[in-house]
Amino acid sequence: MDAGRRISSSSSFNSSHEIGSSTTKGFTEGAEQLISKLQEAAEAVPRSTTGNPEVAEVPVSLLFSSAAALNESLNEIKQLRAVLKGDSVIVGADSNNMRPSAWAHREQKYRTDLRSLQDSVRALEAQVARSEAAAARVPGLEAQVAQLEAAERMAEAQLLEARSAERLAELEVALARIGTLEATAARVPELEQAAAQVSKLEEQAARAAELEVAAAAARQGQQQQQEAAGVEAAARIAELAAQAARVPALEAALATLKETLHTAQTRASEAEAAVAPPAPAENQATQAGNQGEGAAHFGTQTAQAELGDAASQTLQGVSGPAQATQTAQSEHSSQSTQAGSNLGGEAAQATQTATTEQSSQSTQACSTVDMGAAQATQTALTEQSSQSTQAGSNLTGEAAQATQTATTEQSSQSTQACSTVDMGAAQATQTALTEQSSQSTQAGSNLTGEAAQATQTASAEHSTQSTQAGSNLDVGATQATQTALGEQFTQSTQAGSNLTGEAAQATQAVQSDQATQSTQAGSNLDQGA
Repeated sequence: MDAGRRISSSSSFNSSHEIGSSTTKGFTEGAEQLISKLQEAAEAVPRSTTGNPEVAEVPVSLLFSSAAALNESLNEIKQLRAVLKGDSVIVGADSNNMRPSAWAHREQKYRTDLRSLQDSVRALEAQVARSEAAAARVPGLEAQVAQLEAAERMAEAQLLEARSAERLAELEVALARIGTLEATAARVPELEQAAAQVSKLEEQAARAAELEVAAAAARQGQQQQQEAAGVEAAARIAELAAQAARVPALEAALATLKETLHTAQTRASEAEAAVAPPAPAENQATQAGNQGEGAAHFGTQTAQAELGDAASQTLQGVSGPAQATQTAQSEHSSQSTQAGSNLGGEAAQATQTATTEQSSQSTQACSTVDMGAAQATQTALTEQSSQSTQAGSNLTGEAAQATQTATTEQSSQSTQACSTVDMGAAQATQTALTEQSSQSTQAGSNLTGEAAQATQTASAEHSTQSTQAGSNLDVGATQATQTALGEQFTQSTQAGSNLTGEAAQATQAVQSDQATQSTQAGSNLDQGA
């Protein structure tokens, strides 16, 4: 077949063209209908099932691929019909020169193509049937998909609920943990304070060890001081015992005083007799009597005063050394002797002086001497007795007080010596240990209860012992020493008080006798005058 030649409409060609035309026309129309049905079936597939791989993906893709193949076949058929109708030109062929064999060959080719197209159509029909069957299964699959979606939603709800419960449990645990952390955070200052207190306790424990060593040294020093104080107290007690042994000598001195007083009274009586009024003149006799009475009172008062001084000096010798007692006794003896010897001269001189004075003044002086002398004598003797008693008691009390003061000073010096060790530190240690023990117990330190209690007890005992060692340094020994010294001082004081009381009682009795005798002598002189 030559190129560029058109197909002519010969009778032979027309006959064959009509046959082919009718055949291809029917086939074309059937193919177009089939393609339209396939497209409608493809469009009828639900869009919701396109995402399901079991339902839509394979059939729909197959439908569209078959539709594309049909469109290609349809296009070829349309071209063939156009050629058969003579609407198209076969390139390189001349219709006038076309041979019947060429047309037969081409017709054979078209028939072959037609059979292949028919096969394709049958395949497409079978595929359409399968697609229709698959489309019939779509509602059931949709129901299954709905069930699956409902089950999936239920499973998701259950999973969400389980996760919510799990999350809730986690949140509860987290809240509990947060509460614990908040409680721990609230205890952080207490724990820090407890840690600081523990460090302070350690420092105080080290300090307490040092104080214990210092207290031991101070206790040893105090023991030595107490031993020295005991030796000194023993010496003082021996001295007091020696003074107590002088009681018989004092009693002898009192007897001597009584004899001296008796002698003084005798000399006073002699002086009273010596100053009796002369017979010639009544006025002179009265004045002389009054003058003699006054002189006698004056001499008696002088003797009694000297006797009181001697008694006071003798009583003061109770708690003094032996030399002081002997000196007082010798002075008393000399004064008593001098008082007795000078009594007459003083009476005579007083008589002469009274004679030269006026009568009224002599009478008034005599009355004043008479009334005041007796009262003054008794008052003076009472005061002398009380002063002598008080002097003896004071001397004995001063000796006991001096000894007790010395012991107290020694104890105070021992206490001060221990305070020098570090009294402030001991007190501060006690306070700090007590506060730190209570704070450590309140803070809930990591020590066990028994260990904390033992530590607190040991700290308290140590503080108490340190304080007792710092303040008293063996209170028991000091108290025992003070008790022994107190008993010894009490006994010595009681012995001295008894001696002084006996001496004062004896002196007061003698002085009372003297006052009574002097009063009686004055009364007698008054009556005689």
